[in-house]
Amino acid sequence: AEPLTIEDEPVGRLAGVTIARSGSRWEAWPDRIAQALGRQMERTHALGTEIAYRPSKHWMPAHALALFRHAGWQPAATCELELPAAQAYLQGHALPAGPIGWSVATWQGRPLGWLRGSGQRLNNGLPPAVRLPFVAELSGGSG
Repeated sequence: AEPLTIEDEPVGRLAGVTIARSGSRWEAWPDRIAQALGRQMERTHALGTEIAYRPSKHWMPAHALALFRHAGWQPAATCELELPAAQAYLQGHALPAGPIGWSVATWQGRPLGWLRGSGQRLNNGLPPAVRLPFVAELSGGSG
């Protein structure tokens, strides 16, 4: 698996895919599809899985990459969240200090999205469009 770095920061490892870089977007295509498309892959822009984008002058890992279900994808780091922290994350809040750099936030082993640790806090990388304005309180009991 090839290491995947964005602006010199490791975000994970990818194997079995071809990365197409075009403008402000990087996409991952399964190798067999990329080989079949050949040069036509340039014309099918925005059909592969988005793995990075550049909203302004800096590159960011794409939300789709954090959720990518491909046997060849392994994030560089994960940060398992307890329920209260997962709820705060889904609402778009920053979290207390954790790993430095990019990591995939998970809850019960399931990926939620990106966090970026600064040493003092974990900045929320969840896209505003998928943040929840309200998260119901959950309890462990049945009823």
